[in-house]
Amino acid sequence: MRFLVAMALSVLALAAPAFAADKPLVIVMNHEPETLDATKAINGVLTMPSMINIEEDLIGVDAAGNPAPGLATWKIAPDGMSIDVTVRPGVKFQSGDPFTARDIVFSHERMASNPIYKSATRGLDHVALVDDQTARFYFKHPDVTFLVRRALIIVSKAYHDRVGEAEFVKHPVGTGPYKLVKYQPAQAMELEAFDGYWGGAPSVKHVRLEFVNEGTTRVAKLRSGEADIILNTPYTDVEQLKGEGFKMAMLDVTPTTSVGFIKENPHVPWHDIRVREGVAHAIDADAIVKGLFRGIPKHYAGFAPGQIGYDPSLKNYTYDPALAKKLLAEAGFAGGFKMPLTYWIGEDYGMRETAEAVALYLKAVGIECAVQGMEVPKMVQIMRKNAKHPELADTAGIGPTPYANYYEPIVALNFVFASSSPFSTYRNPAFDKLVGEAIETFDVPKRAALVRQAGRILHDDYVMIPIWNGVAVYAMKKNIDFRPTPHQLMRMEVKDVTVH
Repeated sequence: MRFLVAMALSVLALAAPAFAADKPLVIVMNHEPETLDATKAINGVLTMPSMINIEEDLIGVDAAGNPAPGLATWKIAPDGMSIDVTVRPGVKFQSGDPFTARDIVFSHERMASNPIYKSATRGLDHVALVDDQTARFYFKHPDVTFLVRRALIIVSKAYHDRVGEAEFVKHPVGTGPYKLVKYQPAQAMELEAFDGYWGGAPSVKHVRLEFVNEGTTRVAKLRSGEADIILNTPYTDVEQLKGEGFKMAMLDVTPTTSVGFIKENPHVPWHDIRVREGVAHAIDADAIVKGLFRGIPKHYAGFAPGQIGYDPSLKNYTYDPALAKKLLAEAGFAGGFKMPLTYWIGEDYGMRETAEAVALYLKAVGIECAVQGMEVPKMVQIMRKNAKHPELADTAGIGPTPYANYYEPIVALNFVFASSSPFSTYRNPAFDKLVGEAIETFDVPKRAALVRQAGRILHDDYVMIPIWNGVAVYAMKKNIDFRPTPHQLMRMEVKDVTVH
């Protein structure tokens, strides 16, 4: 009966009249921005999927997701110690103010206190104004990650000076293709096309972004016709939605869903490498991918094929519960132990299901997991606390690790595992040395070799056990075309949507 009802709803939705020009395009996503001021956002995963339509990155991307001229072009000094960035002529903010190099300096200074930006630009010394069209970025050492990370979000100094801080944050303006019309926290955001957009006026004029955490609710909205596009479509619904006539767009994206350990505390069982290795062999990751997620996600041992530093010699850990029990016994835990297993809520699909499956596999080898979900802001707060004192942390969990499908793998290694990162709890001088060298190495083959060595250290140390790699699934009505551009993270760029 439920299937018949679902089919009836889908038929009604697909038979609906063509998209009306004055009707907003409704996009339902689970990523609500943590703030309307993207320059202050701590978690870009939550903020940028929607805010990218309003406030843009300084550096653009091409169709393959690689750095490309957007708001600006750039020229790297021969010694790699500075980069001149020149603004694209004729670009205006939604406030009507022209985009100049002063806005680049202002945006940098505004983001300088943001811990994520500070981490992304650790090699940056300062930014200086050359003239109204050019800003120069000076580095402490060459940094190949600066352009790839696209960390600098551009906002208007003139608008800020005119309206003040409170209004600036409440009513953000950017250079993006859409203007913010209305924002209802925990509900929706309404956008209107910015006809003065430097990339050309968007074809879709009115947009409503709705924020819905529950995947089944997003699917129901698509079937009922309330949504035109949904993000983070549950893998379990993909084939049925296809059968009902809905279109899909799929994109390999970061993160890598993994079991992560903070191993620096000598008083936790997983401080012993044999315990971590035992956990790795206790989990049948391929069965999780096939059984829970219909075989849609990938399962890589490290970085993905095609990435700089991809290592085909790295193999996924084998599922071998007998070996897992043997390793636990050798470590002194033949009787097992109890372990917290915390998973992220409200960011990525599949965390709860993965955590529950992992807990069952670990129970089979004697490890009792206390499974607990935690909202992203609280989890980030705990991560920052643990990073300061990893020797006191007693945490293990299921999380979305930024790893495979980053276009510059050294960014992932540096952000997640280098000891200088504000989020890293991993301490390994040999690993840090490799990452530091790779950051300064513009020669791609040499950098790739350093990345492979660093990846091998992580693999052999069992600090991250990959379970599955993300595939973003956008589901939409049959009269809609949307081809997402590869990014480090999933985003919803409405300017790329066409309605027939």
